[in-house]
Amino acid sequence: MKVVSIALVGCSGPKLDRPAPARQLYTTQLFRSTLALAETRHDVVYVISAKHELVALDQVVDPYDLVMADVAKEWRVIWGLRVWDSILLRHQGVDRQVFIYAGKDYAQPIRRAGFHRATFHEPLAKMQIGQRLQWLRDQIAASAQEKP
Repeated sequence: MKVVSIALVGCSGPKLDRPAPARQLYTTQLFRSTLALAETRHDVVYVISAKHELVALDQVVDPYDLVMADVAKEWRVIWGLRVWDSILLRHQGVDRQVFIYAGKDYAQPIRRAGFHRATFHEPLAKMQIGQRLQWLRDQIAASAQEKP
């Protein structure tokens, strides 16, 4: 069975003040660094958004003000199921390796929804923002050195 490496990059609070493709809408250094690494390491990359769920990088999104911490826990379960269903629809008949580059509020509902139906990895788990940024810088630098 074909293996597909899927990266899910968490959205960020600060955004552009106009509609833009998801890859450009989110403006934090953490988002930009995570996206840069994900695009070099994975077959497919999506943004996971508290409001828009699973978002393709080129999908145009209006600015919004919602983070998972604002979403009731019961709705997080539904959100996770909807994100997982979108992944299943887009990636059928493959072995899914899912890398979640987001906080636990985003990762847990997805992991629970896809339990036993994919292999999940959370490279940034248990790291604070500063640690995440340093780890991402190190990984991006290592990837750049590996290229011929």
